Amino acid sequence: MRHGTVEISIQENLIICHPIGAFNMDSVLYYEHSVNQQLKTLKGQKWALLNTYQDFETCGPDVTERIRNQLIWCNKHGCEVIGFVTFNSLQNYFVKEVTKDIPFRYLQVFSNQEEAESRLLQEL
Repeated sequence: MRHGTVEISIQENLIICHPIGAFNMDSVLYYEHSVNQQLKTLKGQKWALLNTYQDFETCGPDVTERIRNQLIWCNKHGCEVIGFVTFNSLQNYFVKEVTKDIPFRYLQVFSNQEEAESRLLQEL
């Protein structure tokens, strides 16, 4: 049974993910599938990823590791630019853990959605 959901949209070559709630493995697999569906529309172009954590609650260590592996995959498949909009120190810590040692060309944590979108599009 899936806990948590995600809203995904695309603005130019920026995939915007808005996870909502607490995530279990079923939810993170759904997120993975949804992002892959959006990537098909970009047809091999460079792209950026923005995760906005306004409504993201928490997840267990197995889900954290799966998210980290997803970000490694994204980096190897054309995502050189990534950003996160966070709202508390726990989310900031989570970002550091899941992105550690992944060689994104540009990685930034923001507190404002509009600023994040604008900056990531500039970095592409």
